[in-house]
Amino acid sequence: MVFTKKRCKLYKLVNKLKDKVYKLMNKLRMKMYKLVNKVRGNKVIPSLMYLSILKETKKEVIKKILKKTVTL
Repeated sequence: MVFTKKRCKLYKLVNKLKDKVYKLMNKLRMKMYKLVNKVRGNKVIPSLMYLSILKETKKEVIKKILKKTVTL
């Protein structure tokens, strides 16, 4: 596979976006762990909260990625 300048730019952009997504998800995980530790009462509620927040953040991350890739 031949790497043209355009492909190299896209490859670098994708890697940067992946890094940003991983950092964002790690921050959210830490926030969720803190929330779960605060609640501690019922085990069902924190896990449902965790799943819903992950779904919302995935949507936000996908929107950000789409905005950046479309502007190329």
